[in-house]
Amino acid sequence: MADNRQSSEGSSTGRLSRLAGRMSSLCSFLALCIAIGTAAYVFLRGRSEVSASAIQGYNFTSPEESLKSVLTMRRQGQFTALRSYDVAFNGAVLDEKLKSLQIHKTREHDGRRILFISYTERGDQKFDTEAYIRDAESGLWGPCRYSYYDVRDRQLAEEMRAWTEQSGHRG
Repeated sequence: MADNRQSSEGSSTGRLSRLAGRMSSLCSFLALCIAIGTAAYVFLRGRSEVSASAIQGYNFTSPEESLKSVLTMRRQGQFTALRSYDVAFNGAVLDEKLKSLQIHKTREHDGRRILFISYTERGDQKFDTEAYIRDAESGLWGPCRYSYYDVRDRQLAEEMRAWTEQSGHRG
């Protein structure tokens, strides 16, 4: 019987050492998860904050002061403030444009796709062209500056000019 006790005591000591070994691995894994979670929180917490408080301290009471404030935000890298200002100033206009946007036709020219669009902006009907180009590396389409006076194809340039002048807007 004494031999049985020794073997059961030895096995319980072995179990405890195996459990302790597993616990240290588990604690290390848990610490890693907490560190990754904390890093993600710190990185992402400021990225989605768009609020009026981000533009406090800047002056938008006149065109001159607004220009100075926007340039200061850009120079100082205050991108949250710039984004907050853009949302505050243009949010309703962009909602109106998005709701009323119509793409009437598209034309391909010089590696770009030109969209002939209409929309309302602050209650006025607008006609415009917007050009997009595909990035060769990523495959993504993005806007590019390309107005009718940039186009060498006279027929397309005239088509774009006539389209934009329907609203008295030159694009």
